[in-house]
Amino acid sequence: MKPSKYPVQQLTGVIVLGGSFDLLLESKERNEVLLNSSAERLTKALEIYRKNPRLLILFTGFSNELKPKGWSESDMAKKFFLEQGVRLENLIFENKSRNTFENIIYSKDIIRTNKGTWGLVTSASHMPRSYFGFKRQGLILEPISVDYRTGTSSIFWINFDIKKGLENWNIILHEVVGIFYYKITDKI
Repeated sequence: MKPSKYPVQQLTGVIVLGGSFDLLLESKERNEVLLNSSAERLTKALEIYRKNPRLLILFTGFSNELKPKGWSESDMAKKFFLEQGVRLENLIFENKSRNTFENIIYSKDIIRTNKGTWGLVTSASHMPRSYFGFKRQGLILEPISVDYRTGTSSIFWINFDIKKGLENWNIILHEVVGIFYYKITDKI
């Protein structure tokens, strides 16, 4: 996917896919937001908001756990964005979804109601499945990829770290299986 060339100052909103939080119960008990390695989804939305204070931020995500405990991802996102100075009137939360397809299904009407150009903020590895899932529902969003796992030089492919390599293979396999499943179930 090519990155968005659309000026962020002209975006109506960005949809930020969940997956940036861990330890939902610990967060609630300590009354603090605990971020994971996908936190760039949140910080990119903040970066765009600071350049475009009219921007709507739609955070989509409840929990990917079968029996969630503690705060939902939307609860933590609300606390995070408000603590970072985002105005409440610029925030929209979808708090039912448990996976990417549900993010799309539960968010599409919100995006359609708030007409304009929307950006899609998610991890680079997750962008194809997310982008084409929204497209399948009739929404063309501007891709804003974050959480890159490699650089652009060849050094990232010749230096090998077993732990990082296994983590990257896990991400790749997760997305390949996800794309395959979404294709055979007509979700993309």
